[in-house]
Amino acid sequence: MYQGAARSLDMDLIPYDWDSWIEYSRLPGFDDTYYNYVNSTSLKVAVPDILVLSTYDRLPIRDVKATRENIFARDHNKCAYCGQQFKRVELTIDHIIPKSHGGNNSWKNCISSCKSCNHKKSDKTPEQAGMPLKFKPTEPKWCDALHKVIKNQNIRPNWMKFLGGIGEE
Repeated sequence: MYQGAARSLDMDLIPYDWDSWIEYSRLPGFDDTYYNYVNSTSLKVAVPDILVLSTYDRLPIRDVKATRENIFARDHNKCAYCGQQFKRVELTIDHIIPKSHGGNNSWKNCISSCKSCNHKKSDKTPEQAGMPLKFKPTEPKWCDALHKVIKNQNIRPNWMKFLGGIGEE
């Protein structure tokens, strides 16, 4: 903000550069119970909730990576074959269509499986092993992952304008 790379927004989404933010935070009636402050020897500056970049080169990537932890979280630590819930250390990742049959590491081909079911299924498809899936794997959206991150967090009211109800129950 000080270098001009970003502007702050107040509660009404009015933009401020560095100098105008300093002036704004010194106005009588400024809500100093809402904002946190940074103090220096000569200055007390309110920490803005929202910063808007003056320039940017691209939008952030909004996909969720299909990692072990993310797959376990999506599946709620349940085995897709027997439907029982397990501790994460008791689970493995199973490829619905095995890699040896051309399966890949995608969200729709990887599921949580207990070690027993994974061993029983072995290198077969669920149909070949006679083990139908208890639930269908889906690819989570970025906002699904964001919801899990911010759920039960202390979200500043100003951010709710941007989160579109994510985090609200």
